[in-house]
Amino acid sequence: MKKYFLILLIFISIQSVNSQINVKIGYTTAFVNAEVNNSILSDFNNVKRNELSDSLSIPFKGLKFMHGLELGLRFRVSESSAFELSWQNLSRSREAVGEINDVSLFKKELFYSFNQLYVAYQSDFNGYGMGVGLGYNKVKTKDRIAGSDFKETVINESQLFAKINLSLYFKSSTFVSFSIQPYYQFSLADINLNPLRTELGLSESSNADESFNMFGISFVFYNGRQ
Repeated sequence: MKKYFLILLIFISIQSVNSQINVKIGYTTAFVNAEVNNSILSDFNNVKRNELSDSLSIPFKGLKFMHGLELGLRFRVSESSAFELSWQNLSRSREAVGEINDVSLFKKELFYSFNQLYVAYQSDFNGYGMGVGLGYNKVKTKDRIAGSDFKETVINESQLFAKINLSLYFKSSTFVSFSIQPYYQFSLADINLNPLRTELGLSESSNADESFNMFGISFVFYNGRQ
């Protein structure tokens, strides 16, 4: 898969020689299907409730929504078609807080981040279009060391994904356009979350693979001659 991803990048580079280039700046929302991850957080909540005699004031909430910045370049090759090279950073944090023996506080913080690089073909027919793409997602989960600013990396894995989207374009001027792009993204490889189970004091599981499929909406500005 990585070989095909590189081939797509080279193809876009060749096409860009004779294409019109726009800068892409946007904001992305994502509703994440993270059932395995959320099951791990739920298991941790149950264990801590027993250990702290039900004094878990704030249990971990499931990872359901992420958001972040999107940057990229669009290489328009005709009036109705373009290739895009994009980078996205999606992030979210989760925390659990409890009381130990009515004396001290217990706090656990997890930080999730998806750094994504992908290439896509986008169409535009009188303000409406759709796109298909292939990308690489770097998945990281970090755990804050109690009482410090240091974050320990727990998960540091990668996966390939495919993405499809619809597009609605609004051209405000000759040099700026805006697009709303609902999308669905599905992984082509899973991430093993047993290191997260271990970090949270849980036993390893044979069913700890997570896909992190997602759907959401991107709000994108294109700068440059339209």
